[in-house]
Amino acid sequence: MLFAGGLAHRLDAIVAPIEAAFLRSGEDLGEAVAQLRGVSAIFASLAGQLCRDDYARAVDILSAVGRTLDGVIAGGGHGQTVLARVLSLAFELGTPLARLRKIIAEVNNLAVNARVEIAHIAAAETDFAVFTAEMGRLAGAAAATLDDMAAERDQLIGLAAAAHAFQQEFERSQHDAVATIAGRLSASRRTVAERSAAAAAAARSVEDCLREAGNRVTAIIEGQQLGDITRQRVEHAAQALRKAAANADFGALSALQAAQLDHARQELSLGIDRIRSDLRPLIGDIESVRREGQAAFSSAPDGRGSFLLDLARDLQQAADLLVQTRSAERELRDRLTPLLRSIATIATRVEAVHSIEADMRIMGLNATFKCARLGQRGRALGVISQELRTHAAHTAENARIVMLQLQEIQTATERLGRPSDHVGDEACGNMEEAVGTFRICGSGLASALDSLDEAAQRSAAKLADCTECLAPLDAVLDVLADCVAELATEAADAQGSAAWTGVSDGLEANYTMARERAVHRQFSGASGQANAGGESGSEPSVILF
Repeated sequence: MLFAGGLAHRLDAIVAPIEAAFLRSGEDLGEAVAQLRGVSAIFASLAGQLCRDDYARAVDILSAVGRTLDGVIAGGGHGQTVLARVLSLAFELGTPLARLRKIIAEVNNLAVNARVEIAHIAAAETDFAVFTAEMGRLAGAAAATLDDMAAERDQLIGLAAAAHAFQQEFERSQHDAVATIAGRLSASRRTVAERSAAAAAAARSVEDCLREAGNRVTAIIEGQQLGDITRQRVEHAAQALRKAAANADFGALSALQAAQLDHARQELSLGIDRIRSDLRPLIGDIESVRREGQAAFSSAPDGRGSFLLDLARDLQQAADLLVQTRSAERELRDRLTPLLRSIATIATRVEAVHSIEADMRIMGLNATFKCARLGQRGRALGVISQELRTHAAHTAENARIVMLQLQEIQTATERLGRPSDHVGDEACGNMEEAVGTFRICGSGLASALDSLDEAAQRSAAKLADCTECLAPLDAVLDVLADCVAELATEAADAQGSAAWTGVSDGLEANYTMARERAVHRQFSGASGQANAGGESGSEPSVILF
């Protein structure tokens, strides 16, 4: 009986490791499940960020800003093109002004010739002194007006050149920046659509993955019951060995307990393998959820950050560019204001030239009538009068050309000076609102991604710990194998003895588990259905979770 006592003692020694291993494994599994629930909740919060109403409005604003920048790019160079045309027209004013100067100079010469001719006319009844004096006065007034016009034109050229240089430098400095940020916003608009689709797909994938993970957890929890079952079976075997009666057939008893322990060992080994095989893909499931979240919502290869924060940065740069554009437009309008005043002043000078031209025309016509009454004596002076009228017509034509050019300059300048619709107060306010929304949502995504990463790592670590907790059971399996081998050595075929029959019946009556009774019946040949695969429906299962 010393042999039976020694084996019972060895079996007693593995009861605590069995219980401790499954208890620690169960605790780690429980913590892993809690973290897994956190992973599920975090992923739901990630997807929820893209369902917010303010996020949807910000996306609409993003699209509007993108269209605005596209418009800015399409109109790129327009301002300096218009100002280049204005500057060119200002220079072109020099041509008709030069012709006007020449005409007025000729009018002045005509006045001199008229005075000479009047000196040769002996006609007391006709006074041409007013005619010659008025010609000189009109020529002088026209020359002075043309001098003022030339000065105003030079000022106009200077203002137009300064405005053109300013606009050229602004458009040059902004062109690459606007094109770059417009390209990024265009990519961001595509990213928003892609990420929304990816988030929806990820939500479906994660839902399936978490459902599968839940099934695995359920299987592992059910497998954890094996610890309590194995402990009880080992305790029953140890108790049977301790109670071995002196008149019992110990060989038969050894054979029975060898069968009982071998069956327990096989179930324990298979159960541990099943738990381990379920734990490995469960860790993979958690990693899959983490990768899904990073792919759908992060901005960096390491899974950190948020694509919405990148989008907010790009949109802020776009807003800054449009604000700078708006400021440049205001400064350009300030530069165009004196230019328009200069145009108005020149137009006033042109009107003065028209008035002088009308006076010359009337004066020449009156002189022609007077000369006609003098006959041959007034012929030369009549030619001068006719020439004066011709110069008046040329003056009118050139003044008209100057006025047409001024009107073109004014129209272009006024159109350029109108505020653009795309950079108004409302547009700027909307952009700031969208930037704020993307920053808030982006910070929420970044924080949730960090939490997702941490929760996934903790859950995976606990599942790894759960696996490690089962490692001591390998030694338990070795002890059970050794005990089975030793009992088999002592076993003898003595089922038929009366002593064995009594012991066999007593053992069966003390068995509390269907597994043990099934093995007993298989060994003893007793009638009854074996239920080696699990406990009977009438017996309670011990569930750890």
